[in-house]
Amino acid sequence: MLDAVHLPAAAIDAILAHAQRDVPHEACGLLVGVGLTVIRLAPTINADASASRYTIPAAQHFAAIREARVDGLEVIGAYHSHPRGEPVPSSADTAAAFPGFVFVIAGLVPQPQLRAWRLVNGNFAELRLVRT
Repeated sequence: MLDAVHLPAAAIDAILAHAQRDVPHEACGLLVGVGLTVIRLAPTINADASASRYTIPAAQHFAAIREARVDGLEVIGAYHSHPRGEPVPSSADTAAAFPGFVFVIAGLVPQPQLRAWRLVNGNFAELRLVRT
């Protein structure tokens, strides 16, 4: 396990609520902060409207980047849900991922929970999730 990503309790609750609200589709959004510390979320729509894939619309991604910069922050990662599964990266997640980004996955089955990941040498490595 690598470093820890720090996520406010309110953000954890918001991600899980977003995931449950968007069932049967995957929910998604962006993580805004500094380094491995999430300051706030930028929830987005899933342009794919799919239960097994997600796409964050480019306009929403760029808007989140601009808003983050105003506050001296950056988009450090993304979150999405697995409405019928556990919070582990799928093959689709691995194919779409890139190094440096933090990926938080909300799994809803068997029970709602979050896990954080980062791509390292082509594979996902789990980050410790610290509730702040």
